[in-house]
Formats: sequence, structure tokens, C-alpha cells
Amino acid sequence: MNDSLAQRDVPAFYSVCDFLEMLLRFIMISSVISLSLLMFFQVILRYVFDSPFTGIEEVALLLGVWVYFSGMAYATKTKEHITGGVIHLIVDNPRTIELIKLFGYLVSLSALMFFSYLAMEYVMKIYDRGRLSTNLAWPRWVWSSSMVFGFVLSSLYLLLDIGRDVRELFKPEGRS
Repeated sequence: MNDSLAQRDVPAFYSVCDFLEMLLRFIMISSVISLSLLMFFQVILRYVFDSPFTGIEEVALLLGVWVYFSGMAYATKTKEHITGGVIHLIVDNPRTIELIKLFGYLVSLSALMFFSYLAMEYVMKIYDRGRLSTNLAWPRWVWSSSMVFGFVLSSLYLLLDIGRDVRELFKPEGRS
């Protein structure tokens, strides 16, 4: 659960956040399990029955990109992404460190929002053109929509972190 807002202030918002977290976990877990099973069956088909199914590569790629971009959003939500800690070696003032961290969050949010826009534009272009995958003839936008999903959710979670940090940074002394 993201501590950006007090649960008592916006309970409906927290219900949506809980649903999104469950959805992310479901997508990641089911995609990884499906991908593992798919690779196992592909090996059996190829080496035991000498009859590979070429569509499996498309499905594997589909599952892979959904795992990747869902994982990106989940890592942003749980703050498990890689960060550098060199600023603590240079700056001693905790408030200055928080301001620098906030600036980094704002730069990251700007990049995520820009990539979200580009991903949406790309998905719409593929959708409008009606592009299909080579072997299975599935709509190509299904693969690309994983980018939109991941970038938009990462932006949302980062925005919530920024809100929490701004509130903490500018809260009057003595209030908790």
C-alpha cells in the first residue's frame, strides 16, 4: 500500500490502488508461469517430437514484455528500483538531500510522462493500421500496450511518492 494519502481521507482511491497492485501481481505471476510452461512445451515439441510451433515465440515475446513493464510499475510502487546513494556522501543536511531526491523524482516523472505519451501514440498508430503478428495474426497493439500500462502506472506511483515527499518536506515542525 502506498502511504501517499491517509486511508481515512480517500478510501475509494485506496481501493483502486489495492486493485492495481493485485492486477500487477496477477499479470507478473501468471505471465512468468505461462512463459515457463511455454518454453518447456516448446523444448518438448522441438526436440522430442521434432515439430516446433513457431507461434510460441510470439506468445513468449508477448508475455515477456508484459512481465517487464508490469515489473517496472511494481518496482516503482514498492521503491525497489535501483538508486544511487552518492548524494549522502556529499551533502549532510537531510532537508537538502530530500530536495535533491524530490528534484530527481520530478525529472523521472517528466521522463515517464514523455515515454507514456510516445507509447500511447505508437499503440494508436499500430491500432489504426490494423497490424497483426506474423504467425498467430494477433493484433500487434496487444504487445505495445504493455508499454502504456507500465509507463502510466509508474507515473502514477511516482506522482504519489512526490506528493508524499512534498507533504513531508513542507510540513510544520512538530507535526506528525
